[in-house]
Amino acid sequence: GESNNPYKNNNHNSNNNSPQKLPLQQRRSELIGDFKSEEYVILKQIGQGTFGKIYEVEDKTKRKFAMKKILTSSLDEVTALINEYEMLKSLSSSCKHGLLNIHGMQTKKLDKKTHAMYVLMDLAVRDWEKEIERRSIKKTFYTEQELIKILQGLTFTFAELQRHNISHRDIK
Repeated sequence: GESNNPYKNNNHNSNNNSPQKLPLQQRRSELIGDFKSEEYVILKQIGQGTFGKIYEVEDKTKRKFAMKKILTSSLDEVTALINEYEMLKSLSSSCKHGLLNIHGMQTKKLDKKTHAMYVLMDLAVRDWEKEIERRSIKKTFYTEQELIKILQGLTFTFAELQRHNISHRDIK
């Protein structure tokens, strides 16, 4: 069946050196930027989706980040989530414009059935849904230059995804 991963890589080229062909533990140990979720203090929950919750966290130097926590009982889902992380990490390192930086990933086995995956990323400076609602209430509109900048960022991001043969099923 189709994975719960909202990203779909349309690249059907088989390459025996691809990360997907390496054993999970070997791929896991090769990930760059891994972190320990225990070293971050949860300040508040800032979002919730189908697959997990997002928290605002801070490190011991008081720098703030977003940490996504996903719970699953399926090893296949853990593998799919690691694949998604690897893809996003490679995109964020090759494309700084329009994408949030991903700092690390950690997986934990919480009990016999439950696995948790934590992804540490930049804390977005805006909640666009609240921003649009606020502007609607106050009847303040985006300037032409603001709209151009937003559309350039979106266009660049979609072009970068397309360049990597990636489509997303959940674009709102």
